[in-house]
Amino acid sequence: MALKFKVATLDDVPEALRALYVKRDGAYVLDAEGAVDTDRLAEAERSRGQFAKENAKLIEFRKKLEEHGVPVDDEEELDHLVRTRETQKAKATEVDKLQGSLKEAEKRATKSAEKAQRYFASLRQAMIRNEAMLALGEHKGSAKLLLPVIEAGSDFVETEDGRFEVQVLDNFKQARRNDRNELIPIAAWVAEMKNDKEYARAFDGGNGSGGGAPAGGAGGGQRSTGSPDMTGWSPEQKLAWVHRNPTMAKQMAAAP
Repeated sequence: MALKFKVATLDDVPEALRALYVKRDGAYVLDAEGAVDTDRLAEAERSRGQFAKENAKLIEFRKKLEEHGVPVDDEEELDHLVRTRETQKAKATEVDKLQGSLKEAEKRATKSAEKAQRYFASLRQAMIRNEAMLALGEHKGSAKLLLPVIEAGSDFVETEDGRFEVQVLDNFKQARRNDRNELIPIAAWVAEMKNDKEYARAFDGGNGSGGGAPAGGAGGGQRSTGSPDMTGWSPEQKLAWVHRNPTMAKQMAAAP
């Protein structure tokens, strides 16, 4: 049986031959003259190869320096210059990586911001249209004619207390308010339109004379009791009208 030069434990060696091994560097090696540690030999070969590469770098770098009129006779100085250049290259590579990461982060942030803007724009349009359609349904107004006007003259904004609400705007793009300094809702604006000869023709029964009955009154298209004609209204529109006109809704419910 061939003897191993190096073993981790003497348990791997026949008891009669254990005296031939000595402990070295945490292992047991064969104590024989001329024996070669193959691990150390491989390490020496790797070191020699690395040294050859480093030496080649030094020679190449020296040639480049001499080409530029910078003679270097001190090997230590030359080695220092080479290592400094490699360090600078490594730092430059790291900076490039960081810049790449920052650019990717900026792209992701830009995409997120654009997505949030699109979401808010869709939400704004939906909230304004919802209130506009309820008001137009209540007053029998034409969505095709009046919805673009309402969307252009309204906004969905954040209030001072952090809430978001639909506001009707004036000619200066400021929130419209009544004499009591209260915000004018879209429903009140639509009621104004109905009595405005410029928009009256966009309502059922409107004649453009400006003399139509106020919202909730007994004008054209409404019952004699003052209640609106809800024919064709959706359940949501009916519910919204009841919330806005609780007294009239109770009167309608009590009517025979």
